[in-house]
Amino acid sequence: MAAIPAIEISRLMRPRSIAIIGISPEPSSAGFLALRNLEEFDYRGAIHLVSRNQTNIGDRACLRAIDDLPDGVDAAMLLLPRVAIEDAVAACARRGVGGVVVFAAG
Repeated sequence: MAAIPAIEISRLMRPRSIAIIGISPEPSSAGFLALRNLEEFDYRGAIHLVSRNQTNIGDRACLRAIDDLPDGVDAAMLLLPRVAIEDAVAACARRGVGGVVVFAAG
């Protein structure tokens, strides 16, 4: 039996930068709550917001697309419809994102 290769997840588990993809300004939305938690618990890394519909969430600027992220973001939260997940994961891979957590609906 062939050995199963180890998967490196340290960037996902201890990220120095996080992208919230599909964030909404709605206070009860998962992305908004994630951002609020990062801020309340004094996360010190870079936070990147991606929204096709918003230019800002509070005082934070939003990027329009995953391809606009800087290279090498450590972790990304995908808050997208199920149909958009495959393309989003591929875009994260192109940008060198270390790991993704998917919250999909539909």
